[in-house]
Amino acid sequence: MHIQFMRKERVGMRFSVVVLGCLLLFSIVPISMFSHGDITAGHARSSEKRVIAELFTATWCTYCPYADAALHELKAEYGERLVVLAYHPDSDDPFQNQDAVDRWTQYQNIARPQSLQWGYPTCIFDGNFSNAEVGGSSGTKSAYKTQIDSELQKSSLADIDAKADISGYPVVKIKASVTANVNLQTSNTINYKLNMVIFESGINYNASNGIKVHDYVVRDVLEPESLSLSQGSTITVERTFNFNTSWNINNCSAAVFIQNDISTPVIKNMNVGQATDIVPFVKGASMSITPESATVLAGNSIQYTLKISNFGKLNDNYTLSKSGEVSSWFSLPQLVTLAAGQSTTLTLNVNVPQGASEGVKTATISATSEINPNVVSKTTLNITVTPIPIYSAQLTPSSDTRKTISPGWANFTFTLKNTGNMPDNYTVSYSSSLNWQANLNPQQVTLNPSTSTQIYLNIRVPSEVSIGSYMFKINVKSEKNESMVLESTAYVQVEEIKRMVSITPKSSMVNITIGNSESITYTVTNLGNVEDTYSLSLVGDIYNWGLLSRSEILISAGNSGTFLLTISVPLTTTASSVSIKVRVVSQVDGTVTNESEILVVVKSAYTKQKISGVYIEPTSPNEKDYVKIYATITGDFTGQVTVTVVECLESGVCKLPITYNMELGLNNQYKSNIGKFAKGSHVSCNITVVGMDDTKVYSNYEFTVNAAPGKTNQTQSSGLCGTIVFALSMPFILIALAIYRRKNS
Repeated sequence: MHIQFMRKERVGMRFSVVVLGCLLLFSIVPISMFSHGDITAGHARSSEKRVIAELFTATWCTYCPYADAALHELKAEYGERLVVLAYHPDSDDPFQNQDAVDRWTQYQNIARPQSLQWGYPTCIFDGNFSNAEVGGSSGTKSAYKTQIDSELQKSSLADIDAKADISGYPVVKIKASVTANVNLQTSNTINYKLNMVIFESGINYNASNGIKVHDYVVRDVLEPESLSLSQGSTITVERTFNFNTSWNINNCSAAVFIQNDISTPVIKNMNVGQATDIVPFVKGASMSITPESATVLAGNSIQYTLKISNFGKLNDNYTLSKSGEVSSWFSLPQLVTLAAGQSTTLTLNVNVPQGASEGVKTATISATSEINPNVVSKTTLNITVTPIPIYSAQLTPSSDTRKTISPGWANFTFTLKNTGNMPDNYTVSYSSSLNWQANLNPQQVTLNPSTSTQIYLNIRVPSEVSIGSYMFKINVKSEKNESMVLESTAYVQVEEIKRMVSITPKSSMVNITIGNSESITYTVTNLGNVEDTYSLSLVGDIYNWGLLSRSEILISAGNSGTFLLTISVPLTTTASSVSIKVRVVSQVDGTVTNESEILVVVKSAYTKQKISGVYIEPTSPNEKDYVKIYATITGDFTGQVTVTVVECLESGVCKLPITYNMELGLNNQYKSNIGKFAKGSHVSCNITVVGMDDTKVYSNYEFTVNAAPGKTNQTQSSGLCGTIVFALSMPFILIALAIYRRKNS
């Protein structure tokens, strides 16, 4: 035999030994689950000896399928004489519950002194744990059969009469009467426990050991009732519990048995039920309908007979419902009440509408159990409709009037729909007293019932047509119904030619930094009633700054077009505000025009200015009494530079100021000779930079031209830019000047 042990140890659940020689007596009554409103349904009584097989198993156990197969085969052989309960105590088993754990623990605690190892599967017959069958193999069935036959030889010393009441479902009541037989071999009172076990079969679960359908799974064990039995005595016990609605009550049963705390022999073995211990409490309704199908001419009616039978063991109410294409053609009662085993018939009058289309139509009729809404029976009503041919159609214009000019086009759209119940072919044409060009598409149409298509009529209005309304007619003829002619009128309203144009934005303002560019998108709308081509141009002093993405644009009446204007500000420009205009002119009529004005605010490229200082170098060797001074200005901007120089001689006489103006380009350096100065004179050099955004920076430089080379001093005054002292070692050396930046707004 092969045994598979539990995966983890639990307190009170060790794999122990079986106590030998300690007999256990069982009495079991699987009760057919259950009755509802009929207290006798699900009730049975028998004195026939039965054996209970308690199997301890696990879904992961690879040897358990031997035990499972053996018990299924033996159940088929012994029928009601064998009752099977399958306990799943392992924590890794989806069917585990505390009741299964407790039952497994009970047996192990008593069996432990015998040091017999238990594992999965273990099967105990009639509570005789001393002869428990442990493990699984090809010989398991034979071993089980031997145990069953041995237990069947023992007499039953008590009868159990049990029944169930589920009239308050999901609250269930089980009532059991236990009567000790006269052959109970004692005149004393014996103490026992009455057990009630709920179990379920037919559970679909794809276990790792290969078992896909699980039967006899113990779901609940009710609290045992203590009994004191004496010869010939009868004791009645009632238990009420809440049934778990997630279990399939149709596949559940109850087993009732007595046992003396797993310490004495079996008193009674009894299975109450039908051929098996699984008796559904309700099977729901069975429905049939006659005739199975019928052919009916549209506009007529037909009768169907619906038979509903309650094949369950309980009285039940059934809610009737219908769905499907023809469910509106007949009516049903909302509720049918049937006793267990009762049948009833309903007459369904099916009225086929006159306009019903040809073909097979169906409706589904459902009966839902009130006791268990999960039990739903269905049947199908089939009817083949032969329609009365109806040929009809509908022609609808999207608009009956179109405005246009001469020359021009007027376009119409019509919808043609087959409103009959048969396919049809249609011929489409138009008529007019005018000899105008017209395009009609399509001219031949085939439509099934309830389908539609679009028909397009495009009319060309010739030149020199007078202003007014002109009529066209579109005609549709049915191929199947010659008397049916559909007609719709289209009016062409010829108007006076109007030319109008607009441009947006009408005005705008852009800020552009010197050397940069900006783009503006314009929309031109043809407000007239005729297609027109418009010329696009730029007007203003700075028109050459602008670039249009196109020079002309063609726009149909009522529609719009777009173009792009890009404005680029030259580097040589100073900060200012200037304007430019975009003009739109009709090429057909030059008086039709419109324009948009753009204000361009030119900004300085940078707001930072940097003045490097003054550079002093000597004159030629034969002019030793003089030096040349250069102003060196570096700017991160574009702007106007003014240099003012005042020379005061040693005699104290100051010359008139000399001013130099110069343009400083972007990232340029300017170096200018600002004069020759006598040695010993005092020179004041003021440099002013005005940026394009009107920001100003001042730097003042004062120095004395030394009498001897290498002795000339240069000083930058504090004032607005701070103070920096410059040392000039020789007249021929470039003075390194500290730079300070100042903004004077």
